[in-house]
Amino acid sequence: MVKSGYYVGEATIAGILCDNLALRNEDADVQLWVAKGDKPVPRRIVVTYKNLEGQPQFRAQFEEWNFSPNFSETIFSYSPPAHADRISFFQDTSGDELE
Repeated sequence: MVKSGYYVGEATIAGILCDNLALRNEDADVQLWVAKGDKPVPRRIVVTYKNLEGQPQFRAQFEEWNFSPNFSETIFSYSPPAHADRISFFQDTSGDELE
């Protein structure tokens, strides 16, 4: 929930010209660098948790975006081992298992 945002200016991240944005709310300050041009993807983010002791930060740099990934459909399928048992995580009030 962004309460305020500011355009800081341009900056170069890993050789890519970016727009630098500053976003704020009650709990965190966020700095975001977004690549300029025809593929405006995030290149870096810094989140400062200003209400936590020491104001810890999370930092991430995004590189090597792949806009045409080539995946086999099998990468998203799961085959359990032959002797695996299904674990029931939730039951309704009648005690019947949900699938």
